[in-house]
Amino acid sequence: MVSSLKSSSSGNGYHGGRPYAVMLLLAFAAAFLGVLVLHKFRERRILSIVVKEKDQRLIVLHALLQGEQELHRKAKKKVLYTCLKLKRSSWRRSAQFLPSKMSRRQWNQH
Repeated sequence: MVSSLKSSSSGNGYHGGRPYAVMLLLAFAAAFLGVLVLHKFRERRILSIVVKEKDQRLIVLHALLQGEQELHRKAKKKVLYTCLKLKRSSWRRSAQFLPSKMSRRQWNQH
């Protein structure tokens, strides 16, 4: 009877440690997975912060672009107005000399 107890419990001492090794391996695997999950959450949080910053920059740049476009439109209108003003004054000067030129031509033709 003593020999039967000895043979079933001993072997090489490995049977008694197997449940602990499996439990230890499972604990390490669970810890590793926990770390991976936490790392993914951290990455997502950082990514969402970066995306929010980029969105804010984009909104600011869009507002600046609209302001610049408005300034460009105003400057273009001002240049157009100035050109029309110069043409009008040029036409007035031409119109002032036109009657005298016409009379000279008529005088020269007779």
